[in-house]
Amino acid sequence: MIHVTVIHNDSTSTTVALEPAPSILIAFENAGYEYPHGCRVGVCGSCISEVVTGIETLPPADFIERRRLAELRAAERNSVNATLDKEHIRFCCRTALTAGPITLRPLSGTVKKITP
Repeated sequence: MIHVTVIHNDSTSTTVALEPAPSILIAFENAGYEYPHGCRVGVCGSCISEVVTGIETLPPADFIERRRLAELRAAERNSVNATLDKEHIRFCCRTALTAGPITLRPLSGTVKKITP
């Protein structure tokens, strides 16, 4: 199990024990949580999160992730509300969860337990 802490918009946090998975998004879904997302392939940017701690435990960003983040940062450059200027930003739909612990701060939306 990999311990992942999520910092919510209201500064509270939740720690969840997750199984390794091909993506952080899938790991949360497998554990019964809803993680902010849209396209699932790294295009929309809805799952972008700041990796507050544990960046060294994640695999390097692939070409698609690096390219799309560069595009989003360029588009945001003239914005008053820049959120992508943090150093450790990752797409949770493209980042494998193989080790931890890590702490994430989703930049849009919130992580919540899915109730049956």
